[in-house]
Amino acid sequence: MFDLCNVCVYLRIKIKGINSIINTKDGFYSTNKEIKFYNKLKFNKMKKSITIILAISLMFSLVNCKAKKNSKSDKKTSNESSSLVIVNPEFIEPKENDAFEITNAEIKGNDLILNVTYSGGCQEHEFKAYSNNVYMKSMPPILGVFIAHNANNDNCREVVEKTLRFDLTSVKYPGKDSDYTLMIRINNWKGDLEYKY
Repeated sequence: MFDLCNVCVYLRIKIKGINSIINTKDGFYSTNKEIKFYNKLKFNKMKKSITIILAISLMFSLVNCKAKKNSKSDKKTSNESSSLVIVNPEFIEPKENDAFEITNAEIKGNDLILNVTYSGGCQEHEFKAYSNNVYMKSMPPILGVFIAHNANNDNCREVVEKTLRFDLTSVKYPGKDSDYTLMIRINNWKGDLEYKY
């Protein structure tokens, strides 16, 4: 942009008139034609500087957008400590449940361990396990456990992976505290899981 000399030249033109002789760092200008040339030269220098600044800004914004895009496509992983299966004899599976997928399910000891994925990344998602303790009459008995997912209105599209753990001790078959086998059936998973305790 403008240095002090350019500002002085501009002020002299304004004060003395356009036909004044102007002393600049680039030399002497005495005619309208030379003054116009000098002004055009200043404008071109300023235009170059603005173009360079805009190009650098554009480059940084493109790099920033690309970084954001890459971070959105990355998977986020989080783990959760074990929580008890909530037993409520009046529990009925809700008609609506926020979307999630179970990628792996297993029972280790008294823990139901689920690897889940879902879309989000901007809000904290809540998972709870419910059972009404109504056992199907079969050998071994089958018990349904419903995994409820509350996305808290998270509209982000990042794929999040999470490991959930639910303690199954609250759903043991009545009167059978040890040496028993129960089959656990959960929503969003094909097949039953064997719970030996």
